[in-house]
Amino acid sequence: VQGHAVGHVLVAERDLHQALSYHFGSKARLLSELLVRTVQEQVGPTPPLERAEWLEAVAAPVTGTELIDVFVDNAHPIMEEVSPLMHVARVGALNDEEVAEVYREHEEWRRRAFHEVATWLAEQRALRPDLSAPRATDIALTTFGPEAYVALLQDRSWTSEEISAWMKDALKRLLLPCHMHAVAV
Repeated sequence: VQGHAVGHVLVAERDLHQALSYHFGSKARLLSELLVRTVQEQVGPTPPLERAEWLEAVAAPVTGTELIDVFVDNAHPIMEEVSPLMHVARVGALNDEEVAEVYREHEEWRRRAFHEVATWLAEQRALRPDLSAPRATDIALTTFGPEAYVALLQDRSWTSEEISAWMKDALKRLLLPCHMHAVAV
């Protein structure tokens, strides 16, 4: 009986693999679809930087501190869900060129969003004077990235709320002049 059950499991696994291959064509396309759907589940069809709360924040006279808060509040739920998938994509990209392309494509979408925030901060003269928008983008991408999120959540046992608060504080400390934000003691 046990051997018969194992046989059924192997057939089911083969059938599932064939169905996924037929529908998606490859692991990379499946991963890309999972990433897109995961983001859409969090924000719906409207990208975070096109949502009303973001547009209101950049249209109103806000400080760099307030803008970072709004950005992290909107991006954090996405990061919470997408980070494990992006971590898988990054590792998979080491051995699979098609997965590497998916990773680069999704990282580029993330880079554009972060660059928009950094550009707004630069235009408002809210960045530290020694930072350009491209350099601020790089710093924000690294600080508020999937690797940091996964490490803090899984390896260091931080809560999602602790990560969000730290991301806000870290981005403010790294990107804004010290007189523009209160330093937590």
